[in-house]
Amino acid sequence: MTSLIAGFKSFFVGISFIQEHKLWKYIVIPSLISLTIGILLTFGIYLSITTWVLSFLDGVSKLDFSGFWGNILDVILWLVLFIGKAFIHLASFVIGAVISIILYTTLASILIDPFMGTLHEKVEEIITGEIIETATSNDIKSIVLGVVFSLKSALRSLAWLLLSMMTGPLQPVLMFVVESKALGGESFDLLFEKSSFTIEERKQELKKYQMHMTGLGMAKLLMIMTVIGTFIVPAASITGAALIYHNK
Repeated sequence: MTSLIAGFKSFFVGISFIQEHKLWKYIVIPSLISLTIGILLTFGIYLSITTWVLSFLDGVSKLDFSGFWGNILDVILWLVLFIGKAFIHLASFVIGAVISIILYTTLASILIDPFMGTLHEKVEEIITGEIIETATSNDIKSIVLGVVFSLKSALRSLAWLLLSMMTGPLQPVLMFVVESKALGGESFDLLFEKSSFTIEERKQELKKYQMHMTGLGMAKLLMIMTVIGTFIVPAASITGAALIYHNK
């Protein structure tokens, strides 16, 4: 539990660290990319789901029943559609949010992480007092591993999304934990690019920080859910993860 809390706090400590050391110039490009992805995914997926489902309900609403019992059925149908539309908007938001987060995590590793290298190196230099360098071949190998892990994480999250539909009201809680772990893992994965160069080595590194990852991921997830918070998410999370990794 202590590690979980420490992971959660590290996100906000990361923001303070960036402010203290005036590192804002290193985060502008990845932050703008992150914000753009967050806005497009959130509203694009939500509108797509609601438009498709509501168009189906509109077709149902055009059904016309005649006679006395027909009038009663019309009233019942109107009530069902009224409640149904309200539920659809809520369900679309929840499902859209989960799918958006899954896609965000995957796209982040491909489109955002390559821009985080400079910030990562600067943070490590401040923390350790030295620049940690690796061979170009190892950097390329690590990037490929990062993409592979992100794709596997996305497939795992989609599988959990389908399975969680059977848990009823517990689904949001279950998906919150699942996605938190995935988001936290994405931040720590970037740190391991300089210390692990095989899938097995990367797995062993990730196992050491399971609770920290989940805690950090929870903070990331809460910020992503605000949409506007996606601006600071990449920088704060990688900085927070680095502080934990180097025991600061």
